Amino acid sequence: MRFWAGLLLTMLLVGCGAERPDPVSFAARSPDPVKHGERVALVLGCSGCHRADLAGQKWSEPEFGTVWTANLTVAAAEFDDA
Repeated sequence: MRFWAGLLLTMLLVGCGAERPDPVSFAARSPDPVKHGERVALVLGCSGCHRADLAGQKWSEPEFGTVWTANLTVAAAEFDDA
């Protein structure tokens, strides 16, 4: 048992001295606002509830009744390009 514990400790200490690669980074925001919005919608999974056109849809569950997801195109119309 001591042999394995010593081997594990040695491997950990050797591994601590190894060079580590630089962390992966990416642009947090695309310079193109449309591309940024597409990325956010994809990452957050918006089309799962709001459909691909973001118009919303009806969800019927026997336990909960009928629920409608919001029509995001109505809210988006209130925003300008800025």
